[in-house]
Amino acid sequence: MLRLFFLDQFSDKADIAPYAAESIAFMVNAGIVEGAGSYLNPHNSASRAEAAVLLYRIISMNPKN
Repeated sequence: MLRLFFLDQFSDKADIAPYAAESIAFMVNAGIVEGAGSYLNPHNSASRAEAAVLLYRIISMNPKN
């Protein structure tokens, strides 16, 4: 189980659904998700631009040559 202390930097960490906390902590630790300042805004929808950035970061983690 991934440690959830990676979420401690976010003021709204209590708003993260328990089933999603470990996955979000993984993505924060991996640099895929950075949040907006001290917030993750877990109840907001991702914009098209935010979704594109997430996909880019995920694809860039394991580039195929």
